[in-house]
Amino acid sequence: MKYSKELKIGIVVIVCAGLLIFGLNFLKGVNIFKPTNFYYITLNNIDGLTKNAPVFSNGFQVGQVSNIEYNYKHLSPIIVEVILDKQLVVPQGSSLTLYSTDIMGSKGLYFTMTENYDQPHTAGDTLKSGVEKSM
Repeated sequence: MKYSKELKIGIVVIVCAGLLIFGLNFLKGVNIFKPTNFYYITLNNIDGLTKNAPVFSNGFQVGQVSNIEYNYKHLSPIIVEVILDKQLVVPQGSSLTLYSTDIMGSKGLYFTMTENYDQPHTAGDTLKSGVEKSM
């Protein structure tokens, strides 16, 4: 079978676009093949928290910050969207705490779970938040 030049170029462009999307997400730290759930927290001051900041639980990375928005309608002005692993059960009363990950002042979130596994949060819920004091 003989294929036209236009078809070959079209296939190469589609493959390259797919590789570009995968590569950019890989560089951002997003695994597009891993299922995740989104949760939200509200903070008054994010103090240097950035997108793609890690979320740790017991020293293990269980997610990352996916989006940060300023909320103009409520008293808690900053909404942080967090991606957590789909296998992670988020019990009612769990919280995310903003803390300093290193001496240079980089910020991350620490996930603290409660023992209430009977009533888990559903994806899209707003979790409790806190801020750890630092230097």
